[in-house]
Amino acid sequence: MRKVFLLCVFFLAAVVQAEPVKPITIQYIYINISCQILDAYWWDDNGRLHHRWFRISGARGINVNGTQEPKEIHNHLGLFRVEEKDEDHWSQAFDSPMHFAMFFHQGHAIHATTRDNYRYLGQPASHGCIRMKREDAQWLFQHTPLGTPVFIYHSVSF
Repeated sequence: MRKVFLLCVFFLAAVVQAEPVKPITIQYIYINISCQILDAYWWDDNGRLHHRWFRISGARGINVNGTQEPKEIHNHLGLFRVEEKDEDHWSQAFDSPMHFAMFFHQGHAIHATTRDNYRYLGQPASHGCIRMKREDAQWLFQHTPLGTPVFIYHSVSF
């Protein structure tokens, strides 16, 4: 009985003295429209770069009508920043939920899609937003502060 008690005391002491786990803070988001992949990067306290990637569904970087007219807001390749976050946003334009929305350009956001749209992940199927599985969007939302850079680009194939 005494051994069990000492073992419990030793375990509790180890738990109390353990260092707390440092939260992850995303520092860069890269979105490859050609491959339909979002990459999130962060540095740990030891200077190591970490990375997590997600399958997404986003526009191809051309306008919805297929043109390259710069006046249209759907042609948004380049560097942006997370400007606003809304955990339970509702799109008035599409009458649809945009949970865990992180807005980066003129109403366009990285956000969760509905389960019935999961089949489109990995292929272009958006008017400009970047859509993800709900659990992926939630993880990214929780670890991404306002102001985080978002770089949207096409990959080049050789």
